[in-house]
Amino acid sequence: AAPLMALQSEQFVDLTPPCINCFDHLDALRNQVVLAADRVEILNKQGDTWADDEIRFHLLCLQQKVATSPAPLKPGVAVPLMIDPLLCASWMRNQGSMCVQWCLSHPEVAAAGVQVIACFRVGTHWIPVWFVPMKDHVHITTWDAKANSHADLEPLLERMGYAFGFRSVMINRQQRIFFNSCLCGSLAIAFLHHALFDSMLPTNHDEAAFLQARLKRQFFDHVQSQQATVRPWVWGRSEEHT
Repeated sequence: AAPLMALQSEQFVDLTPPCINCFDHLDALRNQVVLAADRVEILNKQGDTWADDEIRFHLLCLQQKVATSPAPLKPGVAVPLMIDPLLCASWMRNQGSMCVQWCLSHPEVAAAGVQVIACFRVGTHWIPVWFVPMKDHVHITTWDAKANSHADLEPLLERMGYAFGFRSVMINRQQRIFFNSCLCGSLAIAFLHHALFDSMLPTNHDEAAFLQARLKRQFFDHVQSQQATVRPWVWGRSEEHT
């Protein structure tokens, strides 16, 4: 963890995501840990930047909330499948065949209509992605600022949709309606929470900053409750500013 602890917030996003070529490689990366005290120090240094371990933690929280909710706001929604953000970052880097292998290994998405939630690091920031099966069709929704390019993301999402086994794929890029914000990690989680539970989305930067503080504290408390935690590998932070 020493090299990471020497970095400052702007430097974290410059780290190149690992190029993951097989599932064993992902397991090997995920089995590496850092001391909780070291992760807390890195959290303090990274500022508004979000790492893959934070994204993954909050995606798992969304899965758990769906699983334990006695009366979800959207009846019939089963526990969604989550894609590890470390995989998503790697796929964006190499556009490789492993994403197809991963999709083929989850036939339940098309067969049982299981939704999929993910956050992809595009450029240097996180973008939420929501797959919703509709019989032999899949509807894929993203949420991002208008100025950001999805030229590399959308072909990958389309490829994944067909790899899941759907006959047709539609990508719906939704645009944020308020001023650009650098808080892309919290906004990504907010969108996926909205997708699953019909919760209100932040409507301005102040609301996004309040949400950011709450989500950061939640992850901070999670890290502090352990002696060691999963090592982060990739960070994202939008270059947008209010």
